[in-house]
Amino acid sequence: MVLYAGSVSAAVTANDNAFHAANSVFNGSSSILMVDGSDTTGLVAGAGSIANPISVGDDGGGASFMTGYVAEVGIWSTAFSGTNRTNINSNQHSYWGF
Repeated sequence: MVLYAGSVSAAVTANDNAFHAANSVFNGSSSILMVDGSDTTGLVAGAGSIANPISVGDDGGGASFMTGYVAEVGIWSTAFSGTNRTNINSNQHSYWGF
């Protein structure tokens, strides 16, 4: 999985053919991607905003993309702390049963 908001960030690996909980914080050069409870910090996702294309799972050019189903999506315009990310991850695992 990757983050994209004008620049391609480092990719974070996740096993194929399995459910995953993923959440991210877009913040220029200090973006964060959490997959199944593990944070990858310091990613450079670019300076895009909600008015411009932002993407989780695609590099913006279609060369690297996530296939499968998405069960839920949320967008927050305020700070999203480590505690928020951990709680969302736990809730996703509990609710969807994986």
